Amino acid sequence: VLFVLYALIVAAIFGRCLFQWNALRRIVRSSAEAPQSLIDTAQSLARDVRAGHSPRIRISDKISSPQIAGFFRPVILVPTGLCERLSPDELRMALAHELAHLRNTDLWLSVVPMLAGAILFPFPHVWLAVHEYLAAREEACDAVAAKTGDAAKYARLLLTVATTPRVGASAVAMTSSMRASPSASGNTDS
Repeated sequence: VLFVLYALIVAAIFGRCLFQWNALRRIVRSSAEAPQSLIDTAQSLARDVRAGHSPRIRISDKISSPQIAGFFRPVILVPTGLCERLSPDELRMALAHELAHLRNTDLWLSVVPMLAGAILFPFPHVWLAVHEYLAAREEACDAVAAKTGDAAKYARLLLTVATTPRVGASAVAMTSSMRASPSASGNTDS
């Protein structure tokens, strides 16, 4: 009986992950091509932060903070209107944060804590380990982004992003998002 209950809970957790992954795929498919100036900025920045290559840059009205998605063909999703709301330096730092996730292979590495959290859900120390991993991942990307500009401006940018009202699917799992930065909001769910 306990094993059946355990298996059902694990299946439900994996089902939720698949549902969120599918929702994110729909967001990427419905997104629009970014302006060339933003693409050029990302390409230049990818070299600066040693991200290897610049992923596709897309604009979406279904998210409220920049995020990177896609294991095989990564894409940075930028909220509609963000380019107008942020200064060029702030936009550059926001892109640097997302490119740092790409450089650090965070999308691939995020599978490990997701699997551990799903399979070992009865153990609270696993929850803590996953939380700490996510916090450290975001802090590492924050450090890269802060180095591309003024650290004080980056801190203000984090506050701006953290206080932006969420849009329905912006908290989709298996993405990396500036909103998830512990220094921005204390929330480390990416």
